[in-house]
Amino acid sequence: MLISIIALYVLATSGAGYATSSCSNTSPCRAFADGRPFREPVSYWSRYGNLEMTLVADISDISIDWLKLKRRTFNGRLDAPTWKVKPGDRVAVTVQNRLGPNPANQTGHNTLHSPNTTNIHVHGLHISPEGNADNVFVEIGPGQTFKYEYNIPSNHPGGTYWYHPHFHGSGAFQVMGGMSGLIIIQDDPHDWRIPYELRSVSCPYSCEHDIEMLMQPSLQYSSVAVPVVYGQLQFETGDDPLFLNQETVSSSGETLADWLNNETNGVNYFTVNGDLRPKLTFETGQMKRMRLANAGGAHALELEVKGVNHAHRCLVREIAVDGIYLDAPRLPRTGQTLVLPGGRVDWMIRCDYPGTYQILSTPKPENNPSMGTFDRFGGVLATIDVQGLSQWTKLNFPTFLPPRPNFMQDLRWANPEEAEKFVLEMSPSNSLNREFLPEDVSDRIRYKMHLNKLQEWTFVNTGTVLLHPMHIHVNHFQVVSYNKYTGPVSIFEEIPSQGEGEEEPQFVERLVDQQGQHCQYQWEGYNADITVSNSTQLPPEVNTTLGHEIRYYTGPGMIAYSEIGEWRETIAVPPLSNITVRFIPTDFTGKVVIHCHNSAHADRGMFLLAEIVEEGASTAGARVASNGAFPGTCHPGDWYPGVDTSLPSTSVSSTTSIMTSQPTTTMMMMPRLDFYSWMYRFYPQSVVHLNNYSTYFYYYSLYNQWLFSQSD
Repeated sequence: MLISIIALYVLATSGAGYATSSCSNTSPCRAFADGRPFREPVSYWSRYGNLEMTLVADISDISIDWLKLKRRTFNGRLDAPTWKVKPGDRVAVTVQNRLGPNPANQTGHNTLHSPNTTNIHVHGLHISPEGNADNVFVEIGPGQTFKYEYNIPSNHPGGTYWYHPHFHGSGAFQVMGGMSGLIIIQDDPHDWRIPYELRSVSCPYSCEHDIEMLMQPSLQYSSVAVPVVYGQLQFETGDDPLFLNQETVSSSGETLADWLNNETNGVNYFTVNGDLRPKLTFETGQMKRMRLANAGGAHALELEVKGVNHAHRCLVREIAVDGIYLDAPRLPRTGQTLVLPGGRVDWMIRCDYPGTYQILSTPKPENNPSMGTFDRFGGVLATIDVQGLSQWTKLNFPTFLPPRPNFMQDLRWANPEEAEKFVLEMSPSNSLNREFLPEDVSDRIRYKMHLNKLQEWTFVNTGTVLLHPMHIHVNHFQVVSYNKYTGPVSIFEEIPSQGEGEEEPQFVERLVDQQGQHCQYQWEGYNADITVSNSTQLPPEVNTTLGHEIRYYTGPGMIAYSEIGEWRETIAVPPLSNITVRFIPTDFTGKVVIHCHNSAHADRGMFLLAEIVEEGASTAGARVASNGAFPGTCHPGDWYPGVDTSLPSTSVSSTTSIMTSQPTTTMMMMPRLDFYSWMYRFYPQSVVHLNNYSTYFYYYSLYNQWLFSQSD
């Protein structure tokens, strides 16, 4: 995969810039003209504390050089308008849906469907999730209009955010197609806590140095972008033939859609503000601020700036992540900046030598220990032409950055005994906490938390190769620690043949412990009636993947690790990892959406609901366990905060009581086990000796004694 990406990157860059007017949809060319002057999206500014606007979701004709496409857009462009607002503003957005009827062959819940139903999510904003605010359960069907109203808190942190559709079933498809825009909450330029160096490159007074870059996967057609390719999503969603690029290519007789999807043609590009590899012009030694947003659905960006035909580099410092300022500017930890799907990073950048530079995403093998097999885009995003003599007086990087609001106080040293706790578990089948999002979510709140109460959440990933970018709505969270992973491992076992005639082997996902013994607590989709062995050999990548708590400090491959202490709303959860985060939910009650920001995973059900309730309100009724299995557990007695898992799970209840030490496993008061399950739980090293009759008899006698004790 990586070699293919690099090969296509070379093809794309070597062929850039010389497409001719002879190319067309019926006579396509592998090269696209690029390098048009950089332009920013249209901006809508708030005035006197208010911003009112209309977003029209409609079918638009989009041209990228010779390629003519029909795309769903907001207000007719791939880059929808940027909202420029201030803390305390009221923002009213009327969304008109003119996309036309949905296809007749709707495939239903947790599938890609309803491509012409839409809505809006204000990604990263600390906003109410209820009513006509950031409510992602609003459905704006074809021909319908809906008015959103957002009241931005007066203490909201200034930063870079974005908005995009979030209707369950079509969110990924619409984002991949280009329905997204930026939101910039501006700092108060008169606030003495804003350093001069930052004020000098930021709006509202220095907008010429404040650069917005909405990076969208608008031309990800090539099969090298699997598993999420725009053309594939079109067919899976049942898109209207109007969009499917069915023109016949004159030279080969294939359709344009087939030509675009063909890996050898290399049509795998991100656009920036709707343009392909635009060209920025900087003065030598001039400081700039760049707001970089990955408005993609599935691919991470590993960003860096490199000189073209020269060894000079621009000076780059990260100053904000996911809209929240760092304590001070920092060098990218690995020489690259990782921007996850949905993520944003702000740079301050200065190029001290004239010449041409490229902003590019480069997947590097040394990043694999933390990235796993997560898909990463490889290619040039934009070029920078640095001109003129070096300035005598250069603006330096600030030594500090604006403070965060009080509701983002440092929680690393908070007393964990005062926290309400929750575990969020990912799997390679794209379930969350061992279930997919149910069609009726009214009785599937998976966790309840109190307003203004410290939360300590643990993210765990049972998969052995795939990272998941997890996103939480409403409140940012602080990264506290990377911990040793001791939980279950998801494997895929081949189902024994049921007879002749099976063309391909069939596999089932199953949870095992780290000795290969099958977990008694399985996931919702596991079929216990399938005959498989009671243990398995762990895949070889398990041993090489474990150890994130060490590699965080020593490397190699640290790019996916968030720095401890920073605030995020989307975090990379590497395979077989355990990460602790903390936050205090403030200001807003209501349902909180948590999902993977590989948007196709979310649309297929990797999505759950929590709820913030008032202080002192009951947290009863949350479905924390899935059919008796708590996230992160494998066997009876495994640790889950506030729960004795050696006992059978009773009702669904919230876990707001605190257990600070891990419960010890006991043979007493456990669910009834068959002999082999009992052996795997208590004497796993002796299972291999059970073919010896005397050994078998000895342990079977112990098993009967245990059964007798259970009946007392």
